[in-house]
Amino acid sequence: MSAAMSLLEALNLQRLADHWRIVVVSALVWQGIYLATRWMAWRGIPNFKNWPKKRQVDLCTRSASFVNAIVVCALAVPMFYDPALYQDKLWGYSKYGGDVNAVVLGTPIFFKVYRQTIVSSGYFLWDIYISLQLGDIGFIIHGVAACTVFLLCYKPFVMYYGAVFIMWELSTPFLNVHWMCDKLGMTGGTLQLVNGVLLLIVFFGSRLVFGMYKSFEFLSEFPLPSRKDLSEWCFSPSALMRARYEEIPVYMIVLYLAMNTVLNTLNVYWFWKMIDSVRRRFSAGGDAPGKAKKSE
Repeated sequence: MSAAMSLLEALNLQRLADHWRIVVVSALVWQGIYLATRWMAWRGIPNFKNWPKKRQVDLCTRSASFVNAIVVCALAVPMFYDPALYQDKLWGYSKYGGDVNAVVLGTPIFFKVYRQTIVSSGYFLWDIYISLQLGDIGFIIHGVAACTVFLLCYKPFVMYYGAVFIMWELSTPFLNVHWMCDKLGMTGGTLQLVNGVLLLIVFFGSRLVFGMYKSFEFLSEFPLPSRKDLSEWCFSPSALMRARYEEIPVYMIVLYLAMNTVLNTLNVYWFWKMIDSVRRRFSAGGDAPGKAKKSE
């Protein structure tokens, strides 16, 4: 424990020590859902044992992420009304916000045993691992960026905007139902049609409208240099950085600018892919079950 505390202190993440129990419990819960799904699938889905290994893992993963998205989005809503967070969106910290981020953070405790683990910081660590297995570069970038955001919340830094990032997951349950319709022989049915329309509406609203609006609000919180500052920077960069960025290191500003740009670009790309995916399933001679690919 002392070694772990020393590491957290070295990374300036000491507040994470107050929430590690939530991280562990969260990891256990999501792992339990994953295993329960696998147990039920073996008994309830014909020929499940003959499915490709990747598809078996995907089904169990999506079942866990379905529940995770609903739970963490519900838990994140009160963070928007937490005075400790919305009154200081850059440096604000609250125990409740830290607990919610811990649910999102989690750790890959069972990777070597069961090849899966989830939790909202733990969830995104698990997400990176699964994305590496599936070879999806977009998801690898998403997982790394998300995990970085939720870890840095414990400096504390921009914990309020952690709730914004969590709300992007509102579309995840609909995406998973869309995938399951394909794999369970319900492609092109009424359920997939209704779900597909809801998927596009929720994804557009939560990520492209609410998400981008909050991204611009988030970036406006940073003390970006004026033209005069930039000209002075050419001659005395260290002095400028001490004067303008005493509290926020330049590398963090660059990091968050880059992550916001990349993640919002991915959202636009995924939305286009979703429109194409839904359209093909309801056009003449649409995709056969099982051909759809994960697009979020």
